[in-house]
Amino acid sequence: MLQPDPAQAMRLAEIITNLHDRIREATERGWLGEVEGLQVSLAGARQKLQQMRKLRAQARTVDLPTPAPAPAAPARAGRHVRRDADRLPDTRPTQTRPYGRMGAMMEINFLTGSDRACWEVLARGKDTYFEVERSDDDYERTWRRLLDDEQIRGIAAWLDGKMVGIAHYLFHASVWYAGKCYLADLFVDAEVRRRGIATAVIEWVARDAKEHGFPGLYWNTLEDAPARALYDKVGKFHKGLIHYSYRRDANQPSTQR
Repeated sequence: MLQPDPAQAMRLAEIITNLHDRIREATERGWLGEVEGLQVSLAGARQKLQQMRKLRAQARTVDLPTPAPAPAAPARAGRHVRRDADRLPDTRPTQTRPYGRMGAMMEINFLTGSDRACWEVLARGKDTYFEVERSDDDYERTWRRLLDDEQIRGIAAWLDGKMVGIAHYLFHASVWYAGKCYLADLFVDAEVRRRGIATAVIEWVARDAKEHGFPGLYWNTLEDAPARALYDKVGKFHKGLIHYSYRRDANQPSTQR
């Protein structure tokens, strides 16, 4: 059985975007028969793109022995990071670190179609924490981007089979430097914070970005965010930088003289 070539992922993402546009047009024109056929094509393209991502993740998977085997959650495809109660030798890959709860097993994987419900619980939890209001359409649109856009990625951290953390990130070019990776969202369930999960997720994103030619990982946070205690350890604080966003109404012609 032939496997999809991961090198063609960018082209497949473009095809998926085109299919969305064609479905929207066919729906507006009432071409229901064509809509049905396009949706079948879209489902197939999405499945192939997920296979490509799994192939890339499996190529980076490191299966690590543990001093004391613990009951593991059902295996999930994709690169994973294990956290066990006993500290492993320092010679092991950097993604392997002890996890502070006896018998705990953590995995980090790309989001797939079956993760939608768990993902939305954490995504809404993130927005509630930051007091951001979004519509159902906003979550649907973002979920579609995470699955279909090759430059926009979503991953999840699983602890003993339960999704406990999510991250969304974006690859983009840079004018003066190597490619950049913007970590747009990082959220961990409040019940399992301060246990190394966020650190593992950031390290996972950093490796994925570097392997794809976008080594400049960066992110923004609030000045008084509790997570800055972690960010000061794993990142470099750029003192003096101020974030601006364009305010379009400020540039409208004035009627007063």
